[in-house]
Amino acid sequence: MSSNSTSSKQTVLEQEALEIKRAQKDSAQFEVLYKRYFLPVFRFVRQRVGSHHDAGDITSLVFAKALHQLHRFEPRGIAFGSWLFRLASNEVNNHYRQLKKERTLFVSDRDSETMADWGGEELHDQNPEERRSLLIQLLRELPQADVELIELRFFEQRSFREIAEILQLTETNARVKVHRVVDKMRRMIKSKKS
Repeated sequence: MSSNSTSSKQTVLEQEALEIKRAQKDSAQFEVLYKRYFLPVFRFVRQRVGSHHDAGDITSLVFAKALHQLHRFEPRGIAFGSWLFRLASNEVNNHYRQLKKERTLFVSDRDSETMADWGGEELHDQNPEERRSLLIQLLRELPQADVELIELRFFEQRSFREIAEILQLTETNARVKVHRVVDKMRRMIKSKKS
């Protein structure tokens, strides 16, 4: 990373820290943060719940909780956006717990292609529809924590650092967990082929 991009990122983080401090003193200032993060958080939730209406309700709840808990947030160590995604992840999990229902899985053609890049020839040799079907089957067999890692890393293209912040892990631990899930999925694919 060049020093210019490092300093511009630093400037953005410093600006956001000032916005957070303003919002902590005056809740009306929270609007700036709300406008910046509403769509990304909504998309994050929508990807996981399947219903536009439920996604809107959950996203509203996330921002209500964020505003209520903002006085506790300190802008060091974790990005504000990651904190919001962590709140959103918790609310999605609560949503499914309350409904006592399985989580919705969305696997787009792009997601299927991304997964084929790591899946080896077993995935590359299949047509897109077969590949997507196999991926959905594999994801349904994985524990929810593993599915969340796959969604964050491959479907949402998040960095290991972002994953670590969202899931409250170290960056190294996030990297190791993702690689373990990928290895597990490769073994599952091979066992289905034999």
